[in-house]
Amino acid sequence: MYVNTDYSGELIPAKKYPRSETVDFQRGEVEWAGGNLYFPNWTWDMEIDYL
Repeated sequence: MYVNTDYSGELIPAKKYPRSETVDFQRGEVEWAGGNLYFPNWTWDMEIDYL
């Protein structure tokens, strides 16, 4: 997988606040005008549709 070719790279668009995950980016990043949202402050859900 392409995502396994590097780690700790820059995000596009760049973040304005410190990153939550500084090593391997397994959980994603969320920020808003008021700052970074660390992992305990947000949730996500993913659905995979099979063809």
